[in-house]
Amino acid sequence: LPEIVKYGNAVQLAVKFPSDEIGKADIFLDDFIPIALDVGNNVDRVACAVPLAIHATGRQLSPNEPLPRDDLISVSKLAAEGRMEETKVVLGWLLNTRALLIHLPLNKFLGWSKDILATIAKSIVTGGELETLVGRLNHAAMALTPMRQFLNRLRHLTYVALSSKWGKAKLTENVRDDLVLCLKFLRYAKEGV
Repeated sequence: LPEIVKYGNAVQLAVKFPSDEIGKADIFLDDFIPIALDVGNNVDRVACAVPLAIHATGRQLSPNEPLPRDDLISVSKLAAEGRMEETKVVLGWLLNTRALLIHLPLNKFLGWSKDILATIAKSIVTGGELETLVGRLNHAAMALTPMRQFLNRLRHLTYVALSSKWGKAKLTENVRDDLVLCLKFLRYAKEGV
């Protein structure tokens, strides 16, 4: 990031966190998450940890193996997602390690807001539409814990729709109000938490 971007102020942690200056790298499904302090050769070393781990688990164990294996590393994916950065999309969230914020990416914010507005405009909604909406809002509520309270009626309506003979339910005024509030939460998440 440019030098004009200020560093965020950290708050006191509620748990004891090991101060490890050598860094860590993690892989969760298809997200590469290398993290290290920018001291010494940490950046280069931690950036190499992900491809080393993938190669070590996927390499041939013996030169006499009957079936050759392709390399498990996708060079294009590694170049796009495996490098060290101050901002990185991990598990659907844009992490800004300099400002110490997480953001809902703009494409998700726009798409999810559009879907919520389309749902609010309807009087009858299908269980499938509600399931998708609940999944997306639940994702946002993982970072915005107060939002969880306002998903209960939406979850109940989803259950009603999926349980009904027609797979649909009438959108109630309370659920519509909760969806309007969820739009505000999504705007807040886009700006950064």
